Amino acid sequence: MILGTRALLSLLLVSSSHAFTGSPVRLSSSTLRPTFVSDTQRVHLATPRESTSLNLFFNSKEPVVITEPEVEDTAATFAVNVPFLAAWIGLVGWAFTAAPGEVGSAADTEILNNIIANPTDPGINELYYTAFNFFATIPVILAALVLPQGSKKSLLPAGPFLALSTFFGYFALGPYMSFRPAPVQDIQDKSGEISWFTKNVVENRFFNIFILAFTLYLPVAANVFEAYQNDPQQLWQGFVDIISTSRFAAVSLVDIAILYVTSVALIVDDYKLRKPTSDDGEAQRVALLAALLPVVGSSIYCAVRPPLPIDSEE
Repeated sequence: MILGTRALLSLLLVSSSHAFTGSPVRLSSSTLRPTFVSDTQRVHLATPRESTSLNLFFNSKEPVVITEPEVEDTAATFAVNVPFLAAWIGLVGWAFTAAPGEVGSAADTEILNNIIANPTDPGINELYYTAFNFFATIPVILAALVLPQGSKKSLLPAGPFLALSTFFGYFALGPYMSFRPAPVQDIQDKSGEISWFTKNVVENRFFNIFILAFTLYLPVAANVFEAYQNDPQQLWQGFVDIISTSRFAAVSLVDIAILYVTSVALIVDDYKLRKPTSDDGEAQRVALLAALLPVVGSSIYCAVRPPLPIDSEE
């Protein structure tokens, strides 16, 4: 069930490449139609900076100037975000060099095969499996935070990276976060409409409540509460053993931790986008509250956050 849900969510995410789509600038045909005048009439030819076409008017003694419509600069751009880039380089470098265990070990292969064969009870430490199951929802939580504040000028589309993060975590999302343009600070600065996916999926409160409920269900699916009641010491010791001997377990745990920290960092800009009157301190306090419950806190924020201040006509 967990793996099937991750595949379904990845298909939803890949359907949205950009959070916003632009609207083309259209020139009315009436501005391009020449008219005929008599020799006694005064003709004023506008300069290229004043008009995009030749404008001649009957019975007009004063020149009529039509200014050139402003064309927004939509050239693709990117920025280097050092913290996100450092986290990605560190994760990749550590995973293939200094992480516990060995790459492609028989133990790691067995863990992965057990998860695929029986996702509901793979026979591995329940505490670790709870953290691993968060890969099913954290990409959707990140999409709910990334897409509304994303810029259409981004050189990299967010959708494919978010979809791949369902299976490869920050290994896939890291490049996008490292080079995405600065997040939009004011929704009124947007030119273009919010994409269908952003408006109807990640901005849908019922959808976010469903993701929250599913996130809360993941520890239950991993049987972590039952294992804790039976023997909490064995549960913790098994967790320490698996992350200290299995490279797959250790890397996936650090990966989900980076995704969680990324979601908390994104909450600050997301909150300020939704509440323009808020200051940095208020937004940071909201993010810190979400950080108290790993992954679950970010999901709670997405379920209860204020809506985007979008004009109803849009």
